[in-house]
Order: sequence, then C-alpha cells, then structure tokens
Amino acid sequence: MCRKIVATKEQLFNFLYEQVWAKNLEKEEKLNISPSEKAKLIEGTKKSIERVKNFNSAEELVSFFFEALVSVPGKNRFRNLKKYNLISFEDVKEEFEKICYGE
Repeated sequence: MCRKIVATKEQLFNFLYEQVWAKNLEKEEKLNISPSEKAKLIEGTKKSIERVKNFNSAEELVSFFFEALVSVPGKNRFRNLKKYNLISFEDVKEEFEKICYGE
C-alpha cells in the first residue's frame, strides 16, 4: 500500500537542510581529519543539496530519501557519516516520515 505524501517538496527540503545538511556542513568544517577526506565529505553533502534542489516534486525527494537508505552508495555514505559522528538520513527517518505523510 502506498501512502499519500502530504508535504511539499519545499517542506521536505527545508527539513533535511535544517536537520541534516546544515548541521553536517558546520561539523564537517571543524573535523580534524585530512584535508582531502574533509573535502570529500563536504562535497558529498553539497552534491546532495544541489541534487535535491533540482527535483520537481515531493515524490522525487521522497524517492531519493528512501533510496539513500537502502542503496549501496547510500549505505556507504551512512557508514562514512557515522565514522565522523555526523547526522544521516537514518537518524531523521521517523521525523521525515511524520512530515512527509502527516502521521
């Protein structure tokens, strides 16, 4: 059974930006790691933001979110974020679903 998305793309984007990406960018800048690893983390975060900004609908954003939870690249990103104690989609999944589906 498919659940109906009640949130707008903007609401979902703002949630992810405020709860995940902005916080991670701030933390990533302060990490005491090699410059190349730091640049890679920051680039990954910025690429995600830009990719999602270009989506045309909430449905596209929701699909991206849940694909990131199960795909190999998404799981690799999760491990990398956790390695540096950063926020991942897994950390905000329940709240994202509440906003997304109005539950």
